[in-house]
Amino acid sequence: MIKTSKQKKSKPYLMGLKSQTKHHQALFPKIIPKKIHQISKADISKNAMKVVTHLKEMGFQAYIVGGGIRDLLLNMEPKDFDVATDARPEQIKRIFSNCRLIGRRFRLAHVYFYREIIEVATFRATREVGSNVPTQKGLIIRDNVFGNIDEDVVRRDFTINALYYDPDQEILLDFVNGYEDLKKKHMKIIGDAITRYQEDPVRMLRAIRFAAKLNFKIDAATKKPIPQLAEKLLSISSCRLYDEVLKLFYCGKAYQVFLLLCRYQLFEHLFPILKPYLHQKKTIELIETVLKSTDLRIQQQKPVIAAFLFAGLLWFPFLDFIAQSKSEELSSFYTFHSALNQTLRKASKTITLPNYVRKTIQDIWWLQDYLEHRFQNTVKRTMHKPHFRAAYDFLLYRAQCNKKLQPIAKWWKDFQKAGPDKYQKMIENLVQ
Repeated sequence: MIKTSKQKKSKPYLMGLKSQTKHHQALFPKIIPKKIHQISKADISKNAMKVVTHLKEMGFQAYIVGGGIRDLLLNMEPKDFDVATDARPEQIKRIFSNCRLIGRRFRLAHVYFYREIIEVATFRATREVGSNVPTQKGLIIRDNVFGNIDEDVVRRDFTINALYYDPDQEILLDFVNGYEDLKKKHMKIIGDAITRYQEDPVRMLRAIRFAAKLNFKIDAATKKPIPQLAEKLLSISSCRLYDEVLKLFYCGKAYQVFLLLCRYQLFEHLFPILKPYLHQKKTIELIETVLKSTDLRIQQQKPVIAAFLFAGLLWFPFLDFIAQSKSEELSSFYTFHSALNQTLRKASKTITLPNYVRKTIQDIWWLQDYLEHRFQNTVKRTMHKPHFRAAYDFLLYRAQCNKKLQPIAKWWKDFQKAGPDKYQKMIENLVQ
């Protein structure tokens, strides 16, 4: 239960360690009033407010938590709002007719509104209280053990994500000094870093993403064990890692994310295929170009496609497989597909690429040869190939790193802008 009385000062973000015992200790939150946190209810999703209000009317506790509150405190526009409650998933489903339960590792309720989904999570218990089932290496594979708010707070990952907003009283409940960490731009994990990373190695990726996205400094105790535990990522399903990689590189600070992943030796475990290439200047230049272009498109609110990102990351391993296949004296068609399959198969050992992403990568890479080697009878057809625009953009980024490709990139740029007369003349000047 929540207690608001004063207690002896200690390091609040370490309270999680005390509560991970068989006899759970109640935590004492700091109560932060509106005049200090200055969050306006007008900035919060009306649908999230409806969910909280309805849960409270039914006799449950309910708070708005997580990234939405964090972003409001940082004067950023929240992507979404999550709700935490003591209502069980089945109870939430009975309360909201527009609700669907999801998840196996931890059951969540999604309450559907027009163009918005409010995620509602039940307070989780600490590990010793119930029957969580970790593997021998400490990885929690099932987490449907419910508790109260005191236990829930120490199950959250970082202090800055563990602020509970009560819209009725317009107060923040801060159990782990998250508000101060936000003001100081510090990233701190709740509890013992090694234990928390072993429970879920994806927390290491989340630390990198938040640090890059928010321009925060990672606390010394939080970052110290990351390099030695980086290989724990191999215990995570390749499908989940695909989703996490997209979150990393679509956060708007993709290049900073890449640098941090390399610094803490995480990138080589996400992409083992790229480990031999990370010291090559041409590889780093292309990755930097692709990631910075991704950041720019996100800032400009333009669409981004996963295939373009992976086509850039895996380009040089693909070229090496092409060179190996050529030595086997295969036709150009079989050489291409042999190299394509070897590259994607090796990359998918850690990160599963969906079929539609693989197909788009194939189109982008296949068209590079058509774009580089222009012939009178192929240029028109090339422009009407699937994913021509993505392939052309990829050529432009390659040209930024390779001066030999710059005249070719300029020709295609001029060709697409040319009027009928110039268009035909440019074709006639090509080799038949």
